[in-house]
Parts: sequence; C-alpha cells; structure tokens
Amino acid sequence: MVVVADEVHEYAVALKDTEEKIARCPARRADILDELQKSQKVFAEKLNHLSRRLAWINATIYSKVTRLARTSRFWSEKMLDVYWLLCVCIRTIEHADNTASLFAFTPEFYLNVAMNAYSALKNYFSPANSMDELPGTDPTGPDRF
Repeated sequence: MVVVADEVHEYAVALKDTEEKIARCPARRADILDELQKSQKVFAEKLNHLSRRLAWINATIYSKVTRLARTSRFWSEKMLDVYWLLCVCIRTIEHADNTASLFAFTPEFYLNVAMNAYSALKNYFSPANSMDELPGTDPTGPDRF
C-alpha cells in the first residue's frame, strides 16, 4: 500500500510541475505546449488510476471483520470477497483447461483478475490473516475452491 501511495504522490507532483510549465510556456511555442498537454493527460490518467487503486486498497483493508463459520478465525469481509473472486477465476480457468480449450477461449480478464486477486491477498491484507488459513486452501480437502 505504501508503494501505491508513493506513486500517487510522485504522479501528483509530476502533474503539478507539468501544469506550471504549461502556464509558463510561451504562446508562440505550440509544439512544446502540445507535448506538455499530452504529458499532462498521461499524468492525470495515471493519477486517476492509482487514486482509485489506493481507494480500493483502503476500503478493502479497513473493512468489517467477520468470524468465519466452523473456525475461530476472524476475517475481513473484503478479504473473503477477493478470495471468492480468486476461486471463481481459478475454477473457470481449470474448467477451460479440462475442456481442452484453455487458450482457445479464455478471456484474458480471468487471468488478470486471478493474478491481481492473488497479489492483493498476499500483499495488502494483514499478515495475521494468512492466505494459507483461508477455507479451501488445503489441496486435499473436500472444500477446495
């Protein structure tokens, strides 16, 4: 989360610098002004994307904590939602693999979501809630995914 917050800060500073340069750019230098405006657009889009990501991380990490049935562990509701999404994507990918059409028709979306969900579970949630202790993570257990 700190990395994302740092990136938001860096892009905000870059955007502010670019806007200051646009304000100082002489009107006769349309080529420079055009390049600065392109840079401004790129910085603004990236800052928007990172800000949304940071908001999602904050909402996910600081969500309501729930006791999971059949265990004495407490889990973040959002962590369980992200875990559910990861399981759905993995099941979909496994189904596509079992029908011999894994890459013939498996939207890239499923692969991206699975990777991002796994990364979120590993990197953004409290280490006290280990991913290894989530229900269904025992590969030999009956409730796998």
